[in-house]
Amino acid sequence: MQDGDRARAWRERDRRWASEAVLGALDGARENVLGWIVRLRPEAHDEEVRDLYNAAATLGRVMAELDASRVLAAETLDNLCEAVDLGRPAWLPGAKAALLEGFVASREMRAEARERGRWAEPVVAIGEGRVAVFAAMESEDDAETRAWADALVGKLAKRRVRTIVAAGREGSIAALRDAAEIAGIAVEIAAEGPRQGPEAPAAAPAAKRRFWPFG
Repeated sequence: MQDGDRARAWRERDRRWASEAVLGALDGARENVLGWIVRLRPEAHDEEVRDLYNAAATLGRVMAELDASRVLAAETLDNLCEAVDLGRPAWLPGAKAALLEGFVASREMRAEARERGRWAEPVVAIGEGRVAVFAAMESEDDAETRAWADALVGKLAKRRVRTIVAAGREGSIAALRDAAEIAGIAVEIAAEGPRQGPEAPAAAPAAKRRFWPFG
């Protein structure tokens, strides 16, 4: 087996194992919710339903990991209640809200992770050991921004980059500069472009020439 074929086989195996793990988690989360549904009285409230709400939120997060539709997430608890002939118990709206909260929160976290991934290595080689970096990876957590800069500079150092031409967010550039200084890589801040100076006064019109015999 060639190296490329072996790598593809490993990636396919990892994807299959990951899918099986997520599907197993979905079955477990669903069974946990169903167990609480069966045990609870239809009129249960407050402390009695707290564990159900937690279980429902977990189920919502797992469904988001599987890219389940919002309609399916919204109808899941209705379907489980119907399966055990409970109809619409008093705690159903709260449990549905908990499930959807977990579902939406997980989807937002995944979207943020994808967005961070897009800016994880925004590098363009510009020749002679120089690269341009658009440093837009700025988190509310300074430690996360510094970790991004350290990882990126580490990769650039291995590629023997000597100079980084940086543009982007101030916090990201500062973290990038600090990491590059430790690695011995120079950082240049990309120019914003030539600024237009004050408008020059219009040139005076040329004097009219007079020709003999008219002038």
